[in-house]
Amino acid sequence: MQIGLLTEFGTKMVAVRAEVNFAQKGFNINRDDSDDGVHIIQDAKVNFSYLEIPLLLKVKFFGPLYAYAGPYFGFALKGNQVIESYSVDGVDQDLNEIADVNILKIGDHNNIPYKKTDFGAAMGLGAQFGLGPIHAFAEGRATLGLSNIYDTESDAWDDLITNDEYKDTDNLKNMVFTVAVGILLGK
Repeated sequence: MQIGLLTEFGTKMVAVRAEVNFAQKGFNINRDDSDDGVHIIQDAKVNFSYLEIPLLLKVKFFGPLYAYAGPYFGFALKGNQVIESYSVDGVDQDLNEIADVNILKIGDHNNIPYKKTDFGAAMGLGAQFGLGPIHAFAEGRATLGLSNIYDTESDAWDDLITNDEYKDTDNLKNMVFTVAVGILLGK
């Protein structure tokens, strides 16, 4: 899910587009492996809520069609890991204390393996249609994270490496495809 505000500066053919978006991103963990003879099965979801600021160059190329691209910066406002199931050697574990864990404790920088910031590139195609002073648009966008959101400087990361849960070469980057519709006022 993504919701936001945008403004554009420029001509009808070429414009700079600035946005402020609230975006939700995440991934699933489906673990089924053995560590030192212990069989672990885990299903979990990791979710992040970001405040993202893209700065895009928009170029109109045919009729109502346009393309855009540019960088974005994101700051994670919230992050949690929801464990749906966890078993060790076929025995289901009690999820009361670990079912929903805040993984982005603001102000406590050394106990989480995730960064609060993200940087990447956004690109997309769209169409804009005039309806008097209001213009409607529909577009598709690919957002590709360029920074590793694992916090390899945190104490939690060191613990994960020590416990052989991750390798110090592991990278986790955001990649999201979205479809958006909206209106522009005063164009």
